[in-house]
Amino acid sequence: MRISGLAGAVSLAGSESGLWAVKGGNWQLADGLLKTSNATLHLQEGIDSITDAGDYYVLRSNTGSEYNCTVTVVATPLDEVNITFSPPISIPPRKMQHTHATFVRGLLNPVSLRLLALLFLVVPTS
Repeated sequence: MRISGLAGAVSLAGSESGLWAVKGGNWQLADGLLKTSNATLHLQEGIDSITDAGDYYVLRSNTGSEYNCTVTVVATPLDEVNITFSPPISIPPRKMQHTHATFVRGLLNPVSLRLLALLFLVVPTS
């Protein structure tokens, strides 16, 4: 089995000490930011196009709605969505690899998994 260094590092995420979490759930961080920003969240609605209108941006959604925004943040890989930008923007080609990680809490049986060498890299000894 071959695995890249990035995938190996991602597989160890969450295995170190010093991690933090918000009591009651990390979703509260995004919820608090949304409330503080006084912005409106539109769930179940995608954006089809973003047009630069000079002093603001016009966003047209897949539900037929139109929004005039002074600030627009697009936080998604642009090569994986179908948003039309006017004027057009350049999206450089890149190779992306989707990484999936499964975290298991417990002791592994290296004999049944035939992963004796890997076991010492994944399972903490303390």
